Amino acid sequence: MEQNLPMRKRRNETVDFLKFLFALVIVIFHGRKLASSGEFALFQSGYLGVEFFFLVSGFLMMKSVSGIPGTGGWGYGAAAFLLHKIKGLYPSVLFAFTVSLVTVICIGLAPAAVESVLSSAWEIFLLRMSGIQGTTANTITWYISAMLIAILLLYPIILKFRSNFSYIIAPLAAIFLLGYLAQTGNLTSPEKWMHIVYRGLLRALGELCLGCVCWQISEQLRKISFTAFARVLLLILQWTCILLSLCIMNVPASKLEYVCILFLAVAVTIGFSEISVKRKTFRYNKICSWLGAFSLPLYLNHAYIRHIFRYTLKLPYSYETQLILFVLSSAVAALIAMYSVKGLQRLFSRKTQTKEGDL
Repeated sequence: MEQNLPMRKRRNETVDFLKFLFALVIVIFHGRKLASSGEFALFQSGYLGVEFFFLVSGFLMMKSVSGIPGTGGWGYGAAAFLLHKIKGLYPSVLFAFTVSLVTVICIGLAPAAVESVLSSAWEIFLLRMSGIQGTTANTITWYISAMLIAILLLYPIILKFRSNFSYIIAPLAAIFLLGYLAQTGNLTSPEKWMHIVYRGLLRALGELCLGCVCWQISEQLRKISFTAFARVLLLILQWTCILLSLCIMNVPASKLEYVCILFLAVAVTIGFSEISVKRKTFRYNKICSWLGAFSLPLYLNHAYIRHIFRYTLKLPYSYETQLILFVLSSAVAALIAMYSVKGLQRLFSRKTQTKEGDL
């Protein structure tokens, strides 16, 4: 069975940098409520940064399937991939959840401690987007829950129908799901109930499917021998799509959010296919790799900092000053969380190895 697990590949420095960029956009978006009435807030549609992460997850999911030979063992392959994702995410999620829960209880945004812990069980078990209600300690974990539930649904289907999925099933699912969302409002309010599922889960399903399509297009692009000039044009196209996406994110929510998803899909496809001109230096790769790893704790640990700024500090400064302080405070909290989790993992690993050695 071990041979069915996806092999670890080297990191893509462009995608790593974009993870950090869009995580930062989401942080700035969540700082918009620091603005007073009449003040212009940056990235008023910054929630669209989440779409980039859904697309990347869909791309990597399809890439993982492509590395599993044959059509047998699809149930095991789905479980192995999901457990691999949870293993990478859960320590950071649990750390941010614990700090967030303490914060909301101390501020008075949640009931008594025992009740809050018990009713937040669905968030602890990453099932918040299942529809079952409970206390929400860290509001932004909806993305993690939606992504994992969507993967649990899609991965076995991909393994079972891999020859047709990226060509037929994924494009149709993306078209119908995103079209349905477009007709029922914008992409905000991920926890709005859509008859049988949350809006955020439909976002995850549609955009993971679109990420699978990006993988298929990327594989076809890899087969083409581009000239140096064509690679330069592809690099320009990639960053033009990124800049246009950022421009759309900087205005209030509108139907342009679906155009933004299209731009992000193009950027993800080119970025992962590695067909454009690239800067290959050890220092550049190392910095981007670190920023990519930093994006998850930055995303997970800025919500409770926002609560502190809004409900406790209430600084008498302009929006711009508060935003700078908010982003810097979130970065510090993310750094503490990042290295605390690493330290705890090393400590746990050493203890485990010691116990095994004593047996």
